[in-house]
Amino acid sequence: MNMQTRILSTTVDIESPWVVVRSKPQLEREAEHEITTRGMVAYCPVYRYEFKHHRHKNWIVREFPLFRGYLFMRSDHIDWYKLTRCKAVLSILRSVGGEPIGLAPSLIEEIRARQAAGDFDMLRVHGELVKPGQKVKVLEGPLAGLESVVETVRNGKAVNILVSIFGRQVETKVPLEILVRKG
Repeated sequence: MNMQTRILSTTVDIESPWVVVRSKPQLEREAEHEITTRGMVAYCPVYRYEFKHHRHKNWIVREFPLFRGYLFMRSDHIDWYKLTRCKAVLSILRSVGGEPIGLAPSLIEEIRARQAAGDFDMLRVHGELVKPGQKVKVLEGPLAGLESVVETVRNGKAVNILVSIFGRQVETKVPLEILVRKG
């Protein structure tokens, strides 16, 4: 069961310390800031994504919200009047009965721990960090999107990976800069 399925299948319970807040599109971090400046506790989980700029070809690392359009807020600190005054907040996710959907604190702690460990990040693989047997994903080129396993490390700039293609395993050489670590 993936993380999004676990969040949506969580029981509806306003006594749970966390609720799901829906924000305006691409304003999750601003909503988190508005809620926090009004004295309430909010958390917007993020992942880091590394990509090559299309013009100057430099590699850039940016943070993006893990759940687009959503963030989490402590329900024991909700000031409804202040919350309705947040411009980036649309609503609180509610059940069919109108009660806010509560989340267990253990789920929020698990998300925080996985974020801190970099489990959600999509960063390039660097030569000194790659080992045979490690799972990677190809970012660009003809093999873009394919998941594979590192077979051998050739030098500081390339590796041989094992790709499942055309019903069999094929070993191919790829540059390190187009790979991201998987899991």
